[in-house]
Amino acid sequence: MFTAVAKAHQADCGNSLPTTYMSVAKDVYEEGSLIFPATRVQRDYEMVSDVVCMIERHIRVPTQWYGDFLAGISAARVAEKRLKEVCEKYGKDTIKDYIAAWLDYSEQLMVNAVRKLPAATLVNVGRHDSTAFLPEGIPLKAEITVRPEEVLVEIDLRDNIDNVDCSYNQSESTAISAALAGLFNALEGTFRKTRGPFDV
Repeated sequence: MFTAVAKAHQADCGNSLPTTYMSVAKDVYEEGSLIFPATRVQRDYEMVSDVVCMIERHIRVPTQWYGDFLAGISAARVAEKRLKEVCEKYGKDTIKDYIAAWLDYSEQLMVNAVRKLPAATLVNVGRHDSTAFLPEGIPLKAEITVRPEEVLVEIDLRDNIDNVDCSYNQSESTAISAALAGLFNALEGTFRKTRGPFDV
């Protein structure tokens, strides 16, 4: 029913330079980071020691990394425990009904919030900070069109430059999630002000 996730940045994960964030890297190979597919680090609540040792040997601060690693696993385990407790307390069917109702309710709150917005097209431009390797920075442009009668907010990021030769680029999914996070955060007040059986 659920997946407990702990996401964290780790110190100096194998970069070719001693840093946590290597903005001058042109690809993941130059960055030197440890790039694994989904990799099992525990089996039956026990560490897969070969994988953990392999990670430790590629990090300049293995002791610090291992402490952070344990903290992340502990956070996920606490979440797992609490989710099991909730399901045992209320039953899976009640939890499933709640999830469906909560999603319906929060969706309706968003619909109501968008309908209250004025119809408009907004365009804004900016520039990423300059750096030694990008002295002019990076020009940025966002166009937002609000159509409240259609309950539609369109965020258009297409009128921007191509990828640059460093690690500032975003994947499509990252760009989409960043734009949506901005929209959802802007409308968050509506969620907090509305009160009902499933407060969010």
